[in-house]
Amino acid sequence: MQDQVKISEHLTAVLIRDYRTRALSPETLLAVTAHLAACPECRAKVAPETEVDRLAEALGGGHLTYEQLENLASGGSQGVEHARTCAICAAEVADLKAFIETRPDRIRKTAWPGLRILVPALVCLVLVVIAIRLRPSVAPHVSAPPPAAAPALALKDATPAEQAELENAIRTGRLPAPDLPEALQRHAVMLLGDKTLSPSDLPISALAPAGTVISSDTPVFRWRAVEGAADFCVAVYDSNFERVLSSPVLQTTEWTPQQPLRRGQTYTWTVTARIAGKSVTVPHAPEPEALFHVISQTDWQKLESLRTANPPSPLRLALAAARLGLTSEAAEALQQLEKDNPQSPLPARWRENLRR
Repeated sequence: MQDQVKISEHLTAVLIRDYRTRALSPETLLAVTAHLAACPECRAKVAPETEVDRLAEALGGGHLTYEQLENLASGGSQGVEHARTCAICAAEVADLKAFIETRPDRIRKTAWPGLRILVPALVCLVLVVIAIRLRPSVAPHVSAPPPAAAPALALKDATPAEQAELENAIRTGRLPAPDLPEALQRHAVMLLGDKTLSPSDLPISALAPAGTVISSDTPVFRWRAVEGAADFCVAVYDSNFERVLSSPVLQTTEWTPQQPLRRGQTYTWTVTARIAGKSVTVPHAPEPEALFHVISQTDWQKLESLRTANPPSPLRLALAAARLGLTSEAAEALQQLEKDNPQSPLPARWRENLRR
């Protein structure tokens, strides 16, 4: 068969591409398979997968390679998770397994070295027959990619850092950890003061932002207060404990400043209220400080470009938000990614680990 299809000393880039995409004719496929069995250099070129291929498979797209199908049919575990959810690959594995089991004397027990070339050729021939038989069901899958494939396509031009983050996230099931400011890395700081007072005993309590990273430079400050509390006033301090913002007297339990905060800075804030004729300020010991960090202008611009990208890339947005410590925005992007890829377990796994 190899005499009918001429192959030079090594496989060309076109042959390698067509082999990996299952686009070879039966005659060429057998010739290429026989060549791969005898040429380690060409096998090394054919084996690696691109970053996009790995992502597509992780997000539920693509199909098993010839090698993975043969491994599964022979009792291996390569691609077993994919085969459980892909009817096409499962059918190919089943047919190939049946083919192998019906010829134990020729495939399993023989010691003839020549079968190292013959067996791959026979396996590929069977796969060609299966592919032809399943052609009507395969056609819709290889048509123009649906919106669910957008995240994978959006990372074709990913930077090396993004590729490394993505590989690590797929391997560990976790999005990149943020490099938080030192103040936010510390555990809840118990302020000096009256240690007998519990936060639940306080008539008011600061809610948000607290112990977090935010993207807005005009955040909404929110607090909880008991009935009867009035005349609220918010004060915001920089890392040198100098007041940079203060609100007018308020009768509501939230406030949005008109003046923006400086980006790339860490702040603390307090809220003071009048209760039964007395002035009460929180956080109050033993409550921790109400700390928050505003991302830099450069990081905000990068994030804004991802938010407004067309087509959108929730995967890239989730990676960037997680890297910056914006857990809420990362979780929202993962929710969209999960909707776009309902067959993939990764977005839900990433979101659960982010919540923890």
